[in-house]
Amino acid sequence: MKKHLLILLAISLLSCEGRNSRMISFSVQDRLSGQTDVVELACEPIDTVDIAIIGLGAQGQDAVRRLSLVKGTRVKAIFDNFSENLANAQTTLKEMKKTSPEEFSGDEEWRKMCERNDIDLVYICAPEELRSTMAVYAMENGKHVAIEPPAAISIEQCWELVNTAEKTRRHLIMLEKSCYDTYELTTLNMAQQGFFGDIESIERGSINPALGIGPAAQVLNIHRGDKMNYLLSVSGANNIVIKTEKGKTILVRYDTLYRQSDITPYNISGSAALIRKIYTPDSTLDSLLLVYKHPILKEFGKKDLVMDYRLIYCLKNGLPLDMDVYDAAEWSAIEALGRVSAENNGKPVSIPDFTRSSWDKVKGYKQYKNDR
Repeated sequence: MKKHLLILLAISLLSCEGRNSRMISFSVQDRLSGQTDVVELACEPIDTVDIAIIGLGAQGQDAVRRLSLVKGTRVKAIFDNFSENLANAQTTLKEMKKTSPEEFSGDEEWRKMCERNDIDLVYICAPEELRSTMAVYAMENGKHVAIEPPAAISIEQCWELVNTAEKTRRHLIMLEKSCYDTYELTTLNMAQQGFFGDIESIERGSINPALGIGPAAQVLNIHRGDKMNYLLSVSGANNIVIKTEKGKTILVRYDTLYRQSDITPYNISGSAALIRKIYTPDSTLDSLLLVYKHPILKEFGKKDLVMDYRLIYCLKNGLPLDMDVYDAAEWSAIEALGRVSAENNGKPVSIPDFTRSSWDKVKGYKQYKNDR
């Protein structure tokens, strides 16, 4: 059944070529007067990154522990509406011999954390319906933002994140952990070294479209020489086909069973080679992945720690982040746009260019290093 559905999606996508009159369009907002894009945004280096964490559920508790393992960080403030969560975070920090952060609790008390002058980064692990509001307020108060996916739950919220980042010149990164998986980083390195030749299509499985698109977008240099043009879906956000400006195809398959099995497809097809993510021993594939092991993986092995290490490294060195506000906005918008397509019998839906024509300024995705 799934195979037939994917074939149907592919046929529908091909039939859309040259038929923009059928497309459902989402307009691109005009850039506010005096603002410029934040492509390759680099801010002043931060010697020690002082962090405020909003939301101390499972994700927030893990963030407290991870961030405390990264050198050059201090968790200065924590927010949650449950005293038990605050106590658990304090216990973790005490066990790690870290200074006790100030606690905040109450519906709007998180705003006071964002207003503090001794905070550099606001790390948002709150419920998804609150995230974009918190991120906007934090940036308006001069803070960089790291936010769990999805960063926004509507196209309007996506634009608000972009406009605020451009206005304040603050970083916003969506914490797309799968971009730092061993297989994903290794195949990114393979792609950048030309192993696949001209990449034609990528299939990506995920428990949520916002969580799955990142690795494929990086391999295809989205916002760094290519852009997503439109998508279509005949099953809500469960199966989405995306077409890029340069004719590449991305298939995103959403299934909650991936969460239970921890098995998610990630397959890359190019003119010279293709690769499929498999979960059984394969000596040939294992050897290949070892040869192309990404340099970042040689420093840190666990994906969450790699993600936080890279975030703090870039902030400390005044470098562009691995992912920016345009990535956060576009990846967060995919699910909503897929629903629009499905509700209109699989009509193609345009993907707003959140960069406003700046997607081709940078040639190729890269993770920046301090070469001084």
